[in-house]
Amino acid sequence: MRARRLIAQLIGLALMLGALDATPAVADELVAPWAIIVGRLEKLPEKKQCAPHPAPVTRLLTETIYEADDASRTEIDPEAQTKYLKEIEPVRNYLRGVVSLANSFAISHGKNRVAGQCAVQAIAEWARAGALLDAETQIATFNRATFLSGVASAYIQIKQSPELAADDRSIIEDWLSQLSAKTREFYSRKRQSATVAPNNIQYWGSLGVAMAAIATGDRQSLDWAVEAVALGACQATAEGALPRELARKQRARHYHLFAIAPLVTLAEIAERNGMQGYETCSGALHRIISFALASVEDAGLIEELSGSPQLEIGSLKSETDLAWLEFYAARFPGRAWKLAKIRPLSNSYLGGNLTALLGQQ
Repeated sequence: MRARRLIAQLIGLALMLGALDATPAVADELVAPWAIIVGRLEKLPEKKQCAPHPAPVTRLLTETIYEADDASRTEIDPEAQTKYLKEIEPVRNYLRGVVSLANSFAISHGKNRVAGQCAVQAIAEWARAGALLDAETQIATFNRATFLSGVASAYIQIKQSPELAADDRSIIEDWLSQLSAKTREFYSRKRQSATVAPNNIQYWGSLGVAMAAIATGDRQSLDWAVEAVALGACQATAEGALPRELARKQRARHYHLFAIAPLVTLAEIAERNGMQGYETCSGALHRIISFALASVEDAGLIEELSGSPQLEIGSLKSETDLAWLEFYAARFPGRAWKLAKIRPLSNSYLGGNLTALLGQQ
């Protein structure tokens, strides 16, 4: 009897060790929604001259572009929009530039060494300046969250660059952690509010925290961030509509697509890090996606549910429309939805050229 028990214990130990061997070498390492493969590289012998980028923006005061008395936030105030675009322009230009550099390094598997070096310099410069640590309005806080998602994704892509010195790594990751803590604190209050139902802004805020968590190895923050998938998926109607996005009236179709981008990316991140993503709330995210894509083809149902004719859809190759489909189609190949016709798809908030990052180009 004792012999059988000992054999059973040995078998159990062998199975356990086998399972441990199958896990990644670093158990706590967090995984990005795209694979970054860089060969062994040596540091470049000298610093290259990089193209100039906007000076760090340390304080952001952006306000809404919509009419102050419009509860649905659909009517744009031209004067407010002009002011907003002027203030956010350097932040957007910087982000697009640094994500493009990071893409060039990552997609070349590290062969574009200069791009990696220039991305490191640009991110380190804004980190040393404490960029965007001061966001004084709700809109500025949202802008900071989307910026965080993009700049953290750029940093993830160049973390294997030999140009990333230890002091740069420390400064950058400390800065990302500070941005993440401020973002998480703000959106935690939103989650806890009994009067504020979740909408696209909360999902984007959570994605910013998720990307920063992957960049810095913060598992606790990642766990918090992916909870946002349930915030969105579990409120879907039977048709697959998101109530807060329907309330945007003639912009309901646009805001459904805009809300799905962080939800799908968070679901993908969850799946890659051993958590439930797409099947949260009985797979309601699939229903939301089907509803939104159907509205691109035929706006009839979304117009009925929102009570408003929808604005023209415009180009579907814009940064905020359908880039998230690359994640979805890669995991569910049967749901590719005409991707071949609209590729390449890119979104600087989600990591840049997702078509190339996911090996579809």
